[in-house]
Amino acid sequence: MNEYAYARRYMGTDVSLSFVVPTEALALTMAEDLFRSIARYESLFSRFLPESELSRLNRSKAARVSREFEAVLRRSTDLVHRTENAFNPLVQVARLGYVRSFAEGPRGATVDATPYDTDITAVGVDTDGTVRLRGAQNLDFGGILKGYLASLLVRHVQGEYPACTGAIVNLGGDLATFGRDADGKPFVFEVYNPVTGHDLPLTVENSALATSGTYARSWETKQGRRHHIVDSKTRENPRTNIVSATVVHEDGAVAEAFTKVFISRPFDEAMRIVGKEPLGFLLILVNGSVVSSLV
Repeated sequence: MNEYAYARRYMGTDVSLSFVVPTEALALTMAEDLFRSIARYESLFSRFLPESELSRLNRSKAARVSREFEAVLRRSTDLVHRTENAFNPLVQVARLGYVRSFAEGPRGATVDATPYDTDITAVGVDTDGTVRLRGAQNLDFGGILKGYLASLLVRHVQGEYPACTGAIVNLGGDLATFGRDADGKPFVFEVYNPVTGHDLPLTVENSALATSGTYARSWETKQGRRHHIVDSKTRENPRTNIVSATVVHEDGAVAEAFTKVFISRPFDEAMRIVGKEPLGFLLILVNGSVVSSLV
């Protein structure tokens, strides 16, 4: 067995795939298969593409959506409840000035402090697949989509390519794995400590890893610096002493959603919420120290 790796750029981030398979030809077939799926999800869910299903729904407030869209909405609704609203797809990071992709540079924007509706129970889904939003509601699945898709694609590989004994699907640092590397060893990843500049090794075997941080994806607005993590209670960036939260869970959507719990809630409250979930975490504080159940 050999390990073959492929990289492209989708969803505004670097995407890498790795497969442990008998032949390079099989690896290339698998890579093209997964890249097509990733491109499709970008076409459905990007808020920067005006004709994506997400953009059209947010404009019209009622639209018939694909099965993929409906599945992501159902998973998101479940995670709103499981995270006690720390993750919420109705939170609008665009109101903090994130109105263009980072490739275009979201700079110089104005923060819109107007109140808006984040009641997930008000989002309706008709039997024909029509999703209905209320008032000024807008959906944005960026808080779980990469983790969700990474796990989905790993399950696809397991089901469709039995010759593959190990795989990594990494969507901008939110990743899922199964099996082991070509030497039969577990996959090991590095989690960056933005305060010390050091990397922390983490083993991820048959599981998913997601990281969210306040140090990356930030921009200047006329009201000061903002970043992409939004507290669903205040509609603003959370005030926290955590600069990075990494969560490991068997499902990437869960891992990604629960990073928001650690960053947007006081530690004792976060631990109460995650106490019901079989997950591991690694938190990096503003002074560079680490709180972890993983190392």
